[in-house]
Amino acid sequence: MASTAHAISSDSSESEQDVLPPAPPSKVPAKRTRGENGRRGKAKKLKMGNTATAPAPAPAPVPPTAARRDSAGADDVCSVCLEGPVHPVALECCHVFCYLCAKGLVEGAAGECSLCRRPISKGYLDQSAVLERTRSDLESSTEGVRNWQWFYEGRGGGWWKFEVRCSRELEEAFGGGEQRMQTIICGNLYVVDFVDMVQYRKDIPDRKRKIKRDVVFAQCKGVAGLVPQKE
Repeated sequence: MASTAHAISSDSSESEQDVLPPAPPSKVPAKRTRGENGRRGKAKKLKMGNTATAPAPAPAPVPPTAARRDSAGADDVCSVCLEGPVHPVALECCHVFCYLCAKGLVEGAAGECSLCRRPISKGYLDQSAVLERTRSDLESSTEGVRNWQWFYEGRGGGWWKFEVRCSRELEEAFGGGEQRMQTIICGNLYVVDFVDMVQYRKDIPDRKRKIKRDVVFAQCKGVAGLVPQKE
C-alpha cells in the first residue's frame, strides 16, 4: 500500500509540472476621445514647429540704377539708349523712344519695335501728328546748355543741332581735352573726332560728316532732324 501511495504522489507531481501558467489577459487599447486626439495633434505640430531649419539665403541686392528703372514707368526709359526719352515719340505699338532712337529702329534692317517686334510702318515718323507731339519740347531743348552748342552738317547742307544730351556729352569730352569719343546716335555707335571735327558711324568710317561748336542760338535747321513747326 505504501508503494502505491508513492506512485500516485509521483504522478501528481509530474502532472503539476506539465501544466503551464495561464496567459495574462490581453489589453485592449482604450478608445481615444476627441479631446485627446486634438491635444496629441497640437503637441505634434508644436514639436515640428520647433525643429531647427537652415536660414533662407538673403536676396541679392538690387543695383540702384536697376531699382530706379523698375520703379519708373515703362515710358520713362528708352529701351535703346536706356535713358529718359529725348524728344519722345510713341510708336504704333505705344512703346516710347527717343526720336533719334526710334529713327534708328525705322532705318534698321528689321524696321520693328525693339520691345514687341511689331513692324513700324514706313513713313510713320514723318506723319504730322507724330511730329507735332515730338516738336512740342523743342523750345526747351537748350535748357541747361550754357553758351556753347554742338552741331553736325546736314546731307543737303546747313547745320543741325545735336540733341541736348548728346551735346552735353560732347562738350564734357571736349572740355576734358579728349581728342576722340564714342556715343550712341540713332541706336548706332558713332565716333566723334575733335581733331578733324568730324563724326562717323564706327562700322562705316568712310561716311563722315563735319561737326562744329558754336553759340547756342546759331542759325540751324532744327534739332536732331526735327524742324520746328512754322508759325
